[in-house]
Amino acid sequence: YISDSFTEEFYIMCSGAISKEYLDETSNTKDGDGSVENQKTLTTNSSKESYEMAKQLIFEHPELSELGRGCTNQQIKAIENKLGVTFKGSYLTFLKEFGGGLFGENLFFSLEDEELIEINRELHHPTDYENGLAENLIAVYYDDLEDYYACLDLDTEVNGEPSVVYRNTNVPEEDYDPNERLKSFAEFLHYIIQDTIHVESRIDS
Repeated sequence: YISDSFTEEFYIMCSGAISKEYLDETSNTKDGDGSVENQKTLTTNSSKESYEMAKQLIFEHPELSELGRGCTNQQIKAIENKLGVTFKGSYLTFLKEFGGGLFGENLFFSLEDEELIEINRELHHPTDYENGLAENLIAVYYDDLEDYYACLDLDTEVNGEPSVVYRNTNVPEEDYDPNERLKSFAEFLHYIIQDTIHVESRIDS
């Protein structure tokens, strides 16, 4: 017995390293080889590559995918207006290309039935528990097994890419380590898709 899940163990092992890399990229440095501008370019390339790798894996495993066909700009704008946010970066690309849905047992909230709106309204203004989700966080994914939400942190945007944090219901924001985060939705998506394929391949074998 090593852990409740591979996801939990992997996150514990990697969160420290990811957090340090994220903080290094967002720290202010002088111009030169380590400039902020150069770091932003590296971050953008990394996010794009992570998203494209995740996208390729999705297409290679249609038996696991119940993702949609994407949303129009008008649909996305309507959701943004209702939530009072502006989606950017790899998550915006994901909405345009897939919209949401299931990959394996992983639930990415959909725009079509306003699932994204209703869930975030409930998390921000809970009726069944005391502590709600911080206003700068937008939940985009739910893990039923581990009972956590993956949220875009709109206050930590780097070059158009909000970081991603994990949150549980009814836990005060101050109880979380602010440094435990993934750099982008693309990085989160790539990990989830890889993990799902890995778990499913072990089950099949």
